[in-house]
Amino acid sequence: MNAKWTRLWLSIRFVDLPLTAFDSSESKIEIDQQPTVVIEKKRVIFANTHAVEAGVQWGMDITTTQLLTPCKVVERNIEQEEKVLHHLSEELYQFSPYISLYRSTKTPASGLQLEISSCLNLFGGLKSFCDRVGQF
Repeated sequence: MNAKWTRLWLSIRFVDLPLTAFDSSESKIEIDQQPTVVIEKKRVIFANTHAVEAGVQWGMDITTTQLLTPCKVVERNIEQEEKVLHHLSEELYQFSPYISLYRSTKTPASGLQLEISSCLNLFGGLKSFCDRVGQF
């Protein structure tokens, strides 16, 4: 009998990577407590909850954004985002030897894909595996 081998992949998406990856001397608490947007080419590519509640939307120009709310504006740092993704992938190698990085060229979407079918038994099944990965 010829069994067909299928691989199982776990996709991890980082929706707030443009904000959490930027290198700043300010603490994360300060950023979480005030409206903050990340811009690229003078357009909003990410807005935290406070900015969204004030009416800020993805793709909005920075002038309109600042008229809506006195928000903190951060320029996107793609190099820093890449560093964060690479660091996370190195940390996740303890769970899977097959990891691929995903970066969209049209949106700030980023993520990692881990091949997990070959290591589920090692970690006690899917739920246990996801719980351990989720602790990162």
